[in-house]
Amino acid sequence: SAASIAATCDLPNHGPESMTDTVNYATEGAVAVLAMNRPDSLNGFTAGLCGDLLECFERADADDDTGVEKVVFYLDDALTFTDYSPPYEWQFLSGDAENGNHTLEAKAIDLSGRSAIDSLGIEIANLVDLTGPQVTIISPLPNTPIDGTVSVVAALTDDAGLGDAILYLDNVEQDVVRFSASTLTEEAHFSLDTIGKQNGPHQLKVLAYDLEGRTGQDTVDVVVDNPPPPAQPHLEIPGQRV
Repeated sequence: SAASIAATCDLPNHGPESMTDTVNYATEGAVAVLAMNRPDSLNGFTAGLCGDLLECFERADADDDTGVEKVVFYLDDALTFTDYSPPYEWQFLSGDAENGNHTLEAKAIDLSGRSAIDSLGIEIANLVDLTGPQVTIISPLPNTPIDGTVSVVAALTDDAGLGDAILYLDNVEQDVVRFSASTLTEEAHFSLDTIGKQNGPHQLKVLAYDLEGRTGQDTVDVVVDNPPPPAQPHLEIPGQRV
């Protein structure tokens, strides 16, 4: 299954905070806001104002509230994903990890290279499919005489989804049926050409695969009973020696 792992990086909005005698410094989200504070001098630019602005710029460079560069996600100390934009999320497929206890970790790194880390312990308990497909040959019936081209039908089911089903005659592949990924229960219809096969007992086998590679099979004994081929024609020309 999939889960969205999100890291919240709080960037609080501050009201105006007087840093110096001439400049007010504040942040709005990830933006630093500077406001001149010399109404008596019509905010005229002076050497003192220049020094105060430089001081504010230095604070903006060092202030986490001015922006998060990226958030790095880890699973059991292994880097799995990096997100560079809010809301800083990672789509975690739990089926890619083994069942059991694991640790998720998010590391936020700001524009100045400083970081903060938070972690969360989780337990993965996905359902594990331990059984292969169930296969039942429903036609032909056991010990049935067959001849010519025969339809072989098998009922298949699997809780993980059916993949391929293969028909064998005496362990030699004869036909294949493929299913869509969402198929859980279906009848497989195969075509078997018995012409040229030796008359007598033979074994049919249907082998099915599920989407996880597990197999299931069923067998049935049949009797090939094709009529003998017609006799070769005899050529005779009257009055001629051949």
